Amino acid sequence: MTDNFEDDPVSETALLPPIEGREPILSYKKNGIWKPSLGHEKLTVIELMQESLSKFGLLKNEAKVYLYLARFGGQKAQRVSEALSLHRTETYKILKKLEKMGLIYRVLDKPAKFVALPIDQALSNLIEIKRQRLMLLEKAKEEIVKLWLSLPRPSESSEVEKESFQVLKGMLRINAKASEIIRNAKKEVFIVATDDKLFQMFHSGVLDDLRRSSRRVNVKLLTNYSLKSHFIVKKIRLNKGEFSYTDLNIPSFILVDEEELLFFLEDHIDNKKEFRAMWTNQKEIIKALRILRFFSAEDEKVTKGLKMRLNL
Repeated sequence: MTDNFEDDPVSETALLPPIEGREPILSYKKNGIWKPSLGHEKLTVIELMQESLSKFGLLKNEAKVYLYLARFGGQKAQRVSEALSLHRTETYKILKKLEKMGLIYRVLDKPAKFVALPIDQALSNLIEIKRQRLMLLEKAKEEIVKLWLSLPRPSESSEVEKESFQVLKGMLRINAKASEIIRNAKKEVFIVATDDKLFQMFHSGVLDDLRRSSRRVNVKLLTNYSLKSHFIVKKIRLNKGEFSYTDLNIPSFILVDEEELLFFLEDHIDNKKEFRAMWTNQKEIIKALRILRFFSAEDEKVTKGLKMRLNL
């Protein structure tokens, strides 16, 4: 028994679409982007499909079984087990799970045959499963919050809130923290960001929270001028007094109510970009970065000069 798809003659010769010389046509980049093969980390089309299905929550062997049935039509469990070199017990468990997920269905026969749904319908079913889980989590969140709020409050303490630091790793976690502090802002959100960092925040949805917050709190955005930053500022519809440009070499951070700071850091390890950020409520650090507010006043001469210099 083997889990290696490429070692199975049935899988490689029959499952793969006809490709001249059976050469892989794509390579996998770990940032999630599929690009033309450059001769390393090559994947075949079927392996690409397996990787894609894993993003929808299927395990490796589950994806293999579904793709086999989708390509060859109705098959008996024994045939699936033999073709993919899977143990019969594991095959039955996988078929049962795929049936429960709505990706395959059973045709009554002796023994029963299993048929895969068309790929578009199967993906729609997987998306619906995720959507229903999110709805359940939303309901669970409401119940948990109610339970938490029902707890008696501890006696008031005169103890001053402690200053602390928190290091965040990974784009998703950083974006979640950025959205959280922007949504919880009471008076002001001050963002200083390079055009590249602004572009990342725009595509992650963080700036959607900024646009909504601008209706109830003061918003200030300071960035360097480029086509990219100009496009984003127009897209999020900030008023003229809410943004300005600078030609300084600026760091990237979000300052909320002059009480919370999210400072963006970027490291390059083994030629790969690693996203990190530091959150803090440390007053001295916040005070030091507040000086950049003096550069956030709208200055038409600076903006025009930048445009001329960049030929924009």
